[in-house]
Amino acid sequence: MSIDINIGSKLDGKGFKQADFSIKSLTKSVAKLSGGILTVQKAQQAMFAYMADEKATNVLAQNLKNLGLGFATQSAEEFISVLQKQTGVLDDQLRPAYAQLARVTGSTIETQKLMALAFDVSAGTGTDYTQVIDALSQAYVGNNKGLKSLNIGLSQADLKTKSFADITAILNKQFKGSG
Repeated sequence: MSIDINIGSKLDGKGFKQADFSIKSLTKSVAKLSGGILTVQKAQQAMFAYMADEKATNVLAQNLKNLGLGFATQSAEEFISVLQKQTGVLDDQLRPAYAQLARVTGSTIETQKLMALAFDVSAGTGTDYTQVIDALSQAYVGNNKGLKSLNIGLSQADLKTKSFADITAILNKQFKGSG
């Protein structure tokens, strides 16, 4: 379909009526082709969701590259895909969590262990997954304040005296399989 616009022509509304008719006709054709299920609005939403997902994928890839972990981008995406299917946590939450933990740990292996632990702790305590990721990220660098707010059964003395490895061992024992 082509549209010719003649600058010198008089605007009389006939062209608008033809365009309106063409748009309505196209909309009906799309509805017929999709059995009435797929509407233009749903297609638009799907397109925007795809674009947002693609952007999040690229941001994670760039974050990993900046950390010197660019080689692990594909395995990170595969891990996120599997974790999403197993846990029901959307990749919208998993990609930023992965990037956050990778920045803190500098290791994809440690990142994946902590993401799995975070899911178990989240399920075991009823705490939001993102909140658990934040607490574990902070604890990894020595700030255990966030862990206290998770109500995970560790005393203030435990949080002050135990190493991060000790704390994660306790959490793994306490919450393993909760998810």
